[in-house]
Amino acid sequence: MNCPPILAVKKRGPLDESIFRGHIVVADGHGNIGQSFGNSHYITYLRSSAKPFQAMALLLTGTYEYFGLELEHLAIACGSHNGQAGHTEIVLGMLSRAGLSEKDLLCGTHEPISAAARAELESQHLSQLNHNCSGKHSAMLAVCKKMGWDTKTYLEPTHPIQRLSLEIVAGMCGMPASDVVVATDGCGVPVFGVPLANMAQGFARLSDPDSAPFDLQGPAKMVFEAMTKNPELVAGIDRVDTIAMKDNPDFAVKSGAEGVNCISANKKGLAIKMESGEGHEPFYCVVANCVRLLGGKISRLEMFNNQPLMSTNGVQSGQIVWRGPF
Repeated sequence: MNCPPILAVKKRGPLDESIFRGHIVVADGHGNIGQSFGNSHYITYLRSSAKPFQAMALLLTGTYEYFGLELEHLAIACGSHNGQAGHTEIVLGMLSRAGLSEKDLLCGTHEPISAAARAELESQHLSQLNHNCSGKHSAMLAVCKKMGWDTKTYLEPTHPIQRLSLEIVAGMCGMPASDVVVATDGCGVPVFGVPLANMAQGFARLSDPDSAPFDLQGPAKMVFEAMTKNPELVAGIDRVDTIAMKDNPDFAVKSGAEGVNCISANKKGLAIKMESGEGHEPFYCVVANCVRLLGGKISRLEMFNNQPLMSTNGVQSGQIVWRGPF
């Protein structure tokens, strides 16, 4: 079996000490593959890159209008936020409008993803509101409240909100729901596995909603607007998604765990899967260069190319270098 292409390396002195390989595919909303590096049909989980699709349940069920939600609530539902005050206030606001509270969340807690956010919040008691997925969970709960569905069991794969999420993901990604691989995500809800080409097709439909199934066209358009108008809610300070969208206001960028990222811009979708999974430095380098592949600017993203690696005594000991095939 052929190895996927090298995307980035950790370089120490004259040697490439660690090599990071992965798959990248660009497709349009009709599923036509424009560019492919590695295996375009590699099946992996969307992880948090599915959030823009899952958030569409707010719109499809009328929950968004019913509770008087706004674009910032839709954006935080799409996001993997840093858990800072500007994020948790919006999450709490969505819960409150639906007659819910933090106690209804079942996502658990964790430290903020961003180092800057961790430093800001280190003296505070972290609640479920600080969880990067609390916006998604709050949106699911709001839909349950509006539809009269049980709010205690919303994590279950057989729950109506999760069945609806599966149908939306399948519809956006252009495949039967029965072909989507379902497992459990890190926050407890179902997670969806699809080929990278289908991921790219789904994201293309955010910036080209007319290529989506008719019932998903309006929701796709609104989600794209919510993300592009609120990049700081999709991730936050120091995060590659937010920086990429601030550099490129017509790009929607959404990372997932384990080296997954998806981008929508100019009626194209791009999906990335790094075989090594986690590792912010090489991952951010790869995402930055994939923005460039779609014709985006990388002015602030340039910081992720040739990132220095520092020793414990503050001396540069190496660097992350882009070695991708384009």
